Amino acid sequence: MVAISRMKTTAPENTRLVEAIAPPSEAGFLNALVEAYEGMAVMRTVDRRLGRFKYWVPEGQIDLLKSVFDDFIRRGWMLRYEVVEPWWETAAKTDVPPHLTSPIGGGELDRGRSK
Repeated sequence: MVAISRMKTTAPENTRLVEAIAPPSEAGFLNALVEAYEGMAVMRTVDRRLGRFKYWVPEGQIDLLKSVFDDFIRRGWMLRYEVVEPWWETAAKTDVPPHLTSPIGGGELDRGRSK
């Protein structure tokens, strides 16, 4: 299974990434509330046990999302959030190095083999 941090995305550059921490018991509730705001964000649970979530937000919806999340924090449904900018550079840093993905030669497994 591929780790979420290594997944590539096709989201446009005018999409903002927001990372959030919330009480794990609120995961389903927060997902339902965010989905009720149609088109505001796409949510992914990164680690349900730790209450870590990622939201991809269209640039035009970021102010609404911040307002909603600030309200979640006031109500105790969310602990904190952060807009990661520019998120596509952060994602690129977590890509798997090419020498580890090559199916033939050059990888870690080839070291020490006789040729």
